[in-house]
Amino acid sequence: MKRRLFLALPLERGLYKVLARYRDAHGRIPYLRWMPLQNLHVTVLFLGLVEEYKLTELRERVSCALRAVPRFELAFDRITYAPRHRPADMVWAQFKPHPLFDLMVDEVRKAAEPIVVSPENATRERIPHCTLARFRGKIPERPLFRLRQLEHHRGVMPVERVVLFESKLRSEGPHYRPLLHFETSVV
Repeated sequence: MKRRLFLALPLERGLYKVLARYRDAHGRIPYLRWMPLQNLHVTVLFLGLVEEYKLTELRERVSCALRAVPRFELAFDRITYAPRHRPADMVWAQFKPHPLFDLMVDEVRKAAEPIVVSPENATRERIPHCTLARFRGKIPERPLFRLRQLEHHRGVMPVERVVLFESKLRSEGPHYRPLLHFETSVV
């Protein structure tokens, strides 16, 4: 049996609450479909379909890879339409670039390569972000709603663990279930 998997950073509780309030304040924008709050995360690597029997090897490889990554913090940057290299179709809570996030992505990708090859991740920009909303259908021709920045949150999110999630696609939208937790290195 194959499972649709990805590795991600769970949101820090304070940031999760701030983003929930932000979403609630902007929830009536007709061309946006907001992500369910329980699905908010920062993706490290999308693995795609993985055979169940490979999970043990994946767990060992990712656990070993994360020993090379010390704990760090991601600093919140802004709310933005994204991505930049094509017409926007999402709203992101974006974090400032961080070399240890890049290291984490590299190490996890190298660890996962013998198990699963995910070509779409090879060219993806490494911008740590959380997808808050996606456009519904056709992108509107009129100017996009001006997004307010988060008020009272210019803080940081500690990165101490990575979670392996299973994604089940359903008619009402994806459902994410945590399968494994991995700790980053304590230096």
